[in-house]
Amino acid sequence: MIALALAFLVQDPDLVVVGKRFDATRGTVGRNLVTGKRHCRVTRTSGDAAIDSGVCEVAMQCLDKGRGEAFRTCVRDGRARFLDTYFASKQVDDAQD
Repeated sequence: MIALALAFLVQDPDLVVVGKRFDATRGTVGRNLVTGKRHCRVTRTSGDAAIDSGVCEVAMQCLDKGRGEAFRTCVRDGRARFLDTYFASKQVDDAQD
């Protein structure tokens, strides 16, 4: 039982690195008041275009949540979905190589 609990605590090092790169990425998001179109600009890149794009996508999806806890929860959930998708796509790429 302890071994099972420890297995949940051990994280894939790649997941930790990508998660840290995601967290360190910064950008600005907003909405055009006339058209309603959302925009995002990365101001501190992760060095990986897929991560930068993911940060912007998550932030734009959460834009309607405001600036409080609802926004932070939305970003946290979006980050988890991004990491799942990021690693799933990397596995497909590796399988094709």
